[in-house]
Amino acid sequence: LWLVVTVAWSLLRGMREGLLLAFVGGLFIDLLSTAPLGVTSLSLMLAITITTFLQRHLPRNQTIIPALLMVLATIVFWFVYLLLLRVAMPLIIGGQQFLGTADLRVGSGRNSVLNDIGSGYSLTAPLLRLIIRTAVIHGLLIIPLYWIINTLQRVYSRQRVEI
Repeated sequence: LWLVVTVAWSLLRGMREGLLLAFVGGLFIDLLSTAPLGVTSLSLMLAITITTFLQRHLPRNQTIIPALLMVLATIVFWFVYLLLLRVAMPLIIGGQQFLGTADLRVGSGRNSVLNDIGSGYSLTAPLLRLIIRTAVIHGLLIIPLYWIINTLQRVYSRQRVEI
């Protein structure tokens, strides 16, 4: 949900405010999760940077463009997040033990991630389906949220008055 709020806010208020919101929110999310500190922030900030950059080069639209940018932001966020976890977690947990390769011996009957992959089981297909479903749901969620933030911004923002 924080990704949807951050993307909607950055599309309406600009990259600077979106990056600040992504950084602070990502740090809070990382403090409440088991992910290494900064992984969520970095993933959110990269997704915000890409979407606000693309928004500048696309026509103004209140429905389709925010939904498409939200789908893109979700895909970028998850791929960067999972890549950073893949790089950071073995270093934090202790090298080969994260993948279960420390227990691989000839004739070892223990299960590990590498044994599962070797036997034909892969997390790639279910993970891709989950990311695509999440991207579609986020694309639908941003439309009312974008309208609400846009309305609140118009109502409560300072109006320039010339005398």
